[in-house]
Amino acid sequence: MAKKKILANSNIELANAQIIKDFGDVVRTGNQLFEDIKDRKLLPISPAIDYAIGGGIQEGSLVQLAGKPKSGKTTTAIQFAANCQKEENGSRPIIYFDVEARVGTNQLEGIEGLDRDKIHFIIPRDGVLAAEDDFRIMEHYIKNVKNCVVIIDSVSTMASRDELDYKFDKQFRNPVMKMMSSFTKKIAHVLPQQRAVVISINHIIADSNPHTRTSTMVDGGNKLKYAANYILHITHNRPWQEGDDIVGQEVHWKVVTSHIGGLPNTQVLSYLRYGKGLDWRKELIDQCCEIPPLIERSGAWYYINFIKDEDEDRGPSCQGYKKCIDYLNENNLWEELKSKHKEIFA
Repeated sequence: MAKKKILANSNIELANAQIIKDFGDVVRTGNQLFEDIKDRKLLPISPAIDYAIGGGIQEGSLVQLAGKPKSGKTTTAIQFAANCQKEENGSRPIIYFDVEARVGTNQLEGIEGLDRDKIHFIIPRDGVLAAEDDFRIMEHYIKNVKNCVVIIDSVSTMASRDELDYKFDKQFRNPVMKMMSSFTKKIAHVLPQQRAVVISINHIIADSNPHTRTSTMVDGGNKLKYAANYILHITHNRPWQEGDDIVGQEVHWKVVTSHIGGLPNTQVLSYLRYGKGLDWRKELIDQCCEIPPLIERSGAWYYINFIKDEDEDRGPSCQGYKKCIDYLNENNLWEELKSKHKEIFA
C-alpha cells in the first residue's frame, strides 16, 4: 500500500513537471492558491457597503453595479476610484470609460478626495468609439497597467460599429452583450494576475417578458452574472434630510453576491451627500452606534465612549449628530475611530 502511494506521488510530480515545462508555471496546490487569494488587498467603497460585502472589493475582481437612472451608480463608482487613489490603497491608476458622456462637474468636484489629474477618461474628441474599440482599449490597460481600476459607464450604452452605422428603419440585434461575454472570458485570469479591478455599470430596466415573475431586469445580458465576483443592485432611493434641508440621497442597495462572503441577499443603506460623495462619516457613526463601547446613542445624545477613562461610565457627550461630527473633527479622532471600528467589524 505504501509503495502504491509513493508511486502515485511520484507520478503526479512527474506529470506536474512535464506540464510546467510545456505550459509554464500553471500548477499550484490548493494551499498555494489559498495564500495567493488571501494576499489580495481589499479596497473600500464605504463602511456600510464594505461590511455587507465582507470587507471591500478584492483585487482581481469584476464588479457589477446596477440601478435605475440617477440612483447613484456613477457617484459610487467615482467614490471607489477616489478611495483607490489613496496611498494606503495602492495609489491606483484609474481608467474611466465615459460611454454615456454624462460625467459632469458635479461628479468631478463633488467627490471628496478625488484627484482629477490621476483619473484618465476615455472620451473621443472627434467621432464615437465603437464597443469593439472600447473593449480593445480596456484589454490593453488591464494587461499592461498593474493595479489599475477600469470603470465602464455604462455597458448598457455601448454600441457596436454596425449599430452606429445602421439605418433607423431596419431591425438590428446588438452584439455588445456577446462582446462583453468574450471580454470577461479574456480577462478572467488576467485580473488577479495584474491585481486589477473592473467595475461594470448596468441599467435596471422594465422586464417585458410575460413569462417571468419579475417586473425589472438588469440590461446587459446574463453572462456577466456568472463572471462577476460582486453584484450590487440599487433597489431604491429616498431624499436624505438633516432638519428641514435635503442634503443628499439615501441609497438602498441589495448585495446579490460577494465572492469573499459578506452578507449576500441582504439590504444595505449608504448615504450620498451632495457635493461630497458617499458620506463615510455618517455610515461609520451609524455602525459604531451599534457597539456602545465605541459610540453610544441615547435619544439625541451621542457618547464618545472609545476615548473615555477607565473610571468613567461614559465618554464625552454631544447633543445631535452634527455636534458629534464636529467633536470628532475638532479632536482629530477619525483615524482612531476607524481603527477601532475595523478591529471589531473585521
